Order: sequence, then C-alpha cells, then structure tokens
Amino acid sequence: KAANGNQKDAAIVLMSATGSKAASAALGVTEVTEGVDIIDFFAKQVIPDLQRPPHPMILAAGIKYVTTFRNQFSRSQLAQVFGGVVEALGSDSEVVRTYAADCVEKLLTRKAKDFALDDIRPHLNPLFTNLFTIVSTPPPNTYAMKCTMRCLHVSRAAAPEIAGIVVQKLCDVLAETCKNPQNPQFNHYLFESLAVMISSLCGPDPSHVATFEGLLFPPFNLILQNSVEEFTPYVFQVLSQMLEFGRGASESYMSLFPPLLTPAVWESKGNVPALTRLLAAYATKSPQTVSASLNPVLGVFQKLISSKSNDMYGFQLLTALLESLGPEAMKDSIQPAFNVLLMRLQTGKTIRYTRHFSLFLAYFAGKHGDAALTAVLDGIQPGLRAMVVKQVWLQCVLKESMFNRSDTKTMVVGLTAVMRGQGQEWPTVAVAVLKLLKDSVMAGDKDLKDDAPAEVEVTFDSHFSKLHHAAKKATDYFPQTPDVAAPFAALLGEMGA
Repeated sequence: KAANGNQKDAAIVLMSATGSKAASAALGVTEVTEGVDIIDFFAKQVIPDLQRPPHPMILAAGIKYVTTFRNQFSRSQLAQVFGGVVEALGSDSEVVRTYAADCVEKLLTRKAKDFALDDIRPHLNPLFTNLFTIVSTPPPNTYAMKCTMRCLHVSRAAAPEIAGIVVQKLCDVLAETCKNPQNPQFNHYLFESLAVMISSLCGPDPSHVATFEGLLFPPFNLILQNSVEEFTPYVFQVLSQMLEFGRGASESYMSLFPPLLTPAVWESKGNVPALTRLLAAYATKSPQTVSASLNPVLGVFQKLISSKSNDMYGFQLLTALLESLGPEAMKDSIQPAFNVLLMRLQTGKTIRYTRHFSLFLAYFAGKHGDAALTAVLDGIQPGLRAMVVKQVWLQCVLKESMFNRSDTKTMVVGLTAVMRGQGQEWPTVAVAVLKLLKDSVMAGDKDLKDDAPAEVEVTFDSHFSKLHHAAKKATDYFPQTPDVAAPFAALLGEMGA
C-alpha cells in the first residue's frame, strides 16, 4: 500500500508539473500545456480519492492538484470534491489540514469568482467546526485562519445562521492568542475575521453591537492595559467599527474615552489612523462627550497637523468635529484651528498637505458657505480668503492628478460655493471645476483611491495593519446634492448671462 501510495503521489506530482505551462502563486496555473489532459486525470484519479479519503500522502497530493488547477475546473467539478476537502480539514495530518485550508481559501478567490456561498452553504457546519479546531490548537496555523476569514466573508449573507458556531469561538481564539501573540499574520486574519462578523451582523441589525461589546471589551481592555503593541491598532479599529454601527456610546465606551486623550497612546505611529477614526466615531455617536473635552481633542488635532506623517489625520479629525458638533459648538475654536492650518502651510507645506488643506476648504465652504469662509480667513488677515483661494486651492486643483469620487464631489460643491465671491476672477474657478468634472468622467466608476474591502486581496502590513473588512466607506458630506454638475451649470449660466 505504501508503494502504491508513493506511485500515486508521484503520478499526481508529475501530472501537475507537466500540465502547467504558466503559473503564479496568486492565481495558480494560468496556462495549461497543450496535449496534457488535466481534466481527465482529475475526473479519473483525483475525484475518487477525495470522495473516499486514501492515505494522507495521496490525499494531500490530490488537494494540492485541485488548488493548482482550480481555474481550469468548472464550478460543478469543484463542487464534487469540495465536501472531501472540507472533511480533510479534520484530518489527523497537519500537512493535510493545511493543504485543505489553503485549497478552500483559494477556491473562494479563484479568477472566475463563481464558487461562492451557494456552493459552500451545505458544508458550513463541518467547515467552521473543523477550521476552529485547527485555529484553536497551537501552533498558530496561518492558512487555516486566512481560510476562516475568507469563508466568513463569502458567508456574510448567512451570518445569522453561523453566528452560534463562530462568534464565541473567535473570541475564545482571541483570548488565547492575547496571552502569547506569536504569528503576526495569524493575528491579522483573526481580527479580520472578527471584523467580518461584526459588519455582517451589526450592519443589518445594530442590536448585535451589545453582544460583541460584552464579548470583546474584556480582552480588549486587557490588551490596552498591558500595552500589547501588536494588537492595539486592531483593537482601535474594531472599537471604531462597533461604535459606528451602534446606536450610541455605551458605558464601556464612556469609560474608555478619557485614556484616548492621553499623549502616550498617540506616540505609537501604528495607532494614529485608528485612534483618529475612533475619536471621529465618538464625535458622531456622543457629541456631548467630545464637546465636554473639546480643548484636549483640539490638542490632538494640533499635534497631528504639526506632523508631516500624520497631518491627514488632523484634517480627518477637524472635519469630523465640525460635521458632528456643528459650527455653533465650534464657534470659538474655528479661527484658532484655521490659524494652526495656516501656520503649517507657511512653515511646512508639502504637496499632500496642500491637497488636504484644499479639500478642507472645499468642505468648509460647501457646508457653511463662502461668507463663513471669508469671515474666518479675512478675520485672520484682510484679503486672506482671496489669496488662499487663488494661490493655494485653485493651484492645487489645476495641477493635481485625478481625485477620487468623494473628494471630487467635495471639491466641486466647495468651489461652486465660492464662485460667486470671486468677482472678475470667477472664470478661473469655473475652469478648475470643469477640470474636476472632466477627470471624474475619465475615471468612470472606478474610485482611484478607495479600495472596496470585498474586492482587495487582504494582506498583512507590519506598519499600520489596516483591517480591510473593518474599513469605513468614504463619507458623502453632501448627500442632498447627488449631481454636483447641475448646480455648477446653473450658476455658470447665471454668471455668464
């Protein structure tokens, strides 16, 4: 039997080698050698083995064959062996389990994008039972954790069905992993998996947020109290995600707020993006809490703006404060905030800073009107508004490459608002708006800057470790203006008359 097993294994390996003409690690085989019938071999030699598991060596070779040629097989052919691959996740052999996890994950991301929830739904119970047996057993198995994340993503529509199997087990794995965080990639896919379940359950039904808070706040508090640096950026992202989905800030969130304003927590560069988002979420869900601590929050804003690596987060925070608290609550802080922005523009201008500064001007003018923008800037220095619009904002738009959809909309709305106040120079503003609209048409439906979490290949980044499944959609600050070209065209006709 061992000899037969070796021969079968050798045959599968030989067929894989001769059948592959071109391949990549991400896509598997992309071109098959002419005259090598990989489909016939699959039907006669591989399918029977996966339907009645043989020796682990042959089983592993068969699973690897499926993974290698996954893009050449039809959906129905893969469905014939999927149950066997799921069963292999429960094998006593670590090699077989790992090959099976890699195979399932690769099938769900194959080029055709046709192997999806309908195909795996009959296997959800054994699939997740076997996966959690693997990820709960040391050492950390990155392939199994990545497979878990991918399966949860594909199963989003079935989240209520699998919640009983998945949620508590994910939290148990997190609790154990916190004791000894060994594998950064395993940790990343674990938090991605949590983010998938939170979005799948809490998005349609915010009442689920309380359940996740009860499960996650105890381990999260331990992570923050013990300063587990590998996990804190993840924790802040998931906390932001839950707060954004919730109906308000719970007592647990209220007790967490004061420590977020201490300078020490902002020292770690990897924390800054998620912390900024978390403060913005507090501003949205509990504006009275942020208003009561406005000075220290603005201190954070000033610190961010002063940093060339973090200035964009300063703009995000200031925009969130204005959006959530409103100009009345911010009336005594707006001009000092503009002073901070202008000082940085004068002493440390960069292309990126100019871009974000121009976007903020557009947001402010679009939301509060050209008169408000003029009052703030000319209140600092007479004639400053005209100079800033002409020398900074318009130059940024005319020289910049394409903006993404949301930024283009903000720019057009803001420039339309200031167009009336430009006097004889309004045609320059009109040219800038026309450029933005032209670039937007050229870009089509593709947002040049914002990846959709559902489509990107999730990878681990040792710097910030962004959770793609916890990503927040770009905010539309002007939902009442779906077609920004129409108000501009009307104003253009009026001013040209």
